[in-house]
Amino acid sequence: MMFLLLEFTYLQIQSSLNRAQSLVLNEFKKIREKLVSDKELKKAKEYIKGNIILSLESTTSRMFRNGKFGTLLHRLVTIDEAY
Repeated sequence: MMFLLLEFTYLQIQSSLNRAQSLVLNEFKKIREKLVSDKELKKAKEYIKGNIILSLESTTSRMFRNGKFGTLLHRLVTIDEAY
């Protein structure tokens, strides 16, 4: 009985993974065939920037970010420069 339950759970997970993979690949195909508009690209960048700004409210996040750019580029980078 336990084996059947585990097998059923595995098949459900595998089915979900296959579906997710298919959806992601279809989105990549759409992007490749029809480029993203400048408006949509700008909106996505602003969304990412907003999330980064919100995450910088944490002192730890801010220090990790400064440390990363300081180590890689030997200087601090503004959010506008990075994104």
